Amino acid sequence: MEMNLSETAFLTRLEPATFNLRWFTPAVEVDLCGHATLASAHVLFSEGLVKQDEIIFKSRSRILKAYQRDGWIELDFPAFKLQPIKMTADLHFALGLNPVSAFESDVNLLLELKTFQEVQEFKPDFSKLILLPYQGLIITSRMEGVFLILLLVILRRGQALTKTRSRVLPIARWRRFGHRV
Repeated sequence: MEMNLSETAFLTRLEPATFNLRWFTPAVEVDLCGHATLASAHVLFSEGLVKQDEIIFKSRSRILKAYQRDGWIELDFPAFKLQPIKMTADLHFALGLNPVSAFESDVNLLLELKTFQEVQEFKPDFSKLILLPYQGLIITSRMEGVFLILLLVILRRGQALTKTRSRVLPIARWRRFGHRV
């Protein structure tokens, strides 16, 4: 059933606190969706459908965990390993950017631009971006000791979403993600 949302989560109980979890857009099944995972955990905890403080979600991409702590839900997602890449003609065409550095994981593309202004002025052409073999595009730049991240979620073989998130990460936290500063 179409819920008219970016991703819809479907759960199947395996054990009292273990579930199969799958996510679908109107067009395709996706490998990972944080917002739908958080919503699923919230419903399971708040409706008393899980009595423990930990839920295990088995997805087609990995095992995910949700914890209920002090009225909050904490999600434990595995980190993606990033590999440096060279920009190809296809990437230049789709993005229209000349990044300082480029990295990819099994599902995401991360680009570091030279200035914060370049990040702010980026105008995605979603008709080109959905042709790339990535689920997510992360664009970042350094800005006085921090990285500003503009995150655009793009679903491969499906639809491009116009969701945009901006946040600032201190350099010390960025190092935790394995990026050299």
